[in-house]
Amino acid sequence: MAARPWYLSFTAVWNSASHGFGELGTKCDGFVEVRPFHHTPVRREYWHFTVLPLLKVTTLPDGVEAEEFALELLAQVGAFANPIRVGTGPLRVKAYELKVFDSGTCVQFNSDDGSLSALRDSLRELYRNVVNELIAENGGFCTELEPRNAKNSGNTSWGSIARSLTPDGNSVRWRILIDPPIEIVFDRIYLLVSDEFLSNPAAHDEGRRFSVALG
Repeated sequence: MAARPWYLSFTAVWNSASHGFGELGTKCDGFVEVRPFHHTPVRREYWHFTVLPLLKVTTLPDGVEAEEFALELLAQVGAFANPIRVGTGPLRVKAYELKVFDSGTCVQFNSDDGSLSALRDSLRELYRNVVNELIAENGGFCTELEPRNAKNSGNTSWGSIARSLTPDGNSVRWRILIDPPIEIVFDRIYLLVSDEFLSNPAAHDEGRRFSVALG
C-alpha cells in the first residue's frame, strides 16, 4: 500500500536552541506576515531544519499504520546508541536570508565554522551500517544518506515557516537578506520521525524521540 512519506532523520528543532531562537523567532513572525497568500504558516513549535535524513518510508506492510511503522524503525535505529552523544561540539548556524519559492517560505542557514558539515559527516559514518542493514532486512523505505546533496552534506540548510499545499513549481519569487545574520546555537538535536511539516505529535514527544547531545 502506498503511503504518504514519513521520515526518520536527525533534526534541529529551532525552539530547542540554546541561543538565538528568540531573535530569530521574532524576525520570522514578521516574515510570516508577508508570505504569499497561498502559503500556509507552519506553527512556531514545528520550525526545524534537517541535519541528516536517514530513512524515507514509502510503503507500508499490510495492516500497519504509517506512524506505527515509522516508530518501530526509530526504536531499532535508536537502540544502536542510547544515549547518543557526538563529540563535534555545539552546532552553530546563521540565518542569513529568507527565500520565498512557489512552494514555500524558507529561512536559509549557513555554518561559518564548519560545525554542520562536521556533524553530518560524523552521524553518517556512525549510522551508515545500521541503515544499510535495515534496508537489507526490510522493504518499504529507502535511505537518503547518499548521494550527497545540499540536504545531507555541507554547511548549508533551510527550514520552512510557511508551505504551499498545492503542487506548485519551485521558482524563487523573492528573497530578503537577514542583515546582520542571526546566529542560532544547538547543544542538542533530535533523532525523530516526522511528516514533512514536523506536525505529528511523535516528533515532539520526549518519550518517542532520541536526544543527541553535541559536545
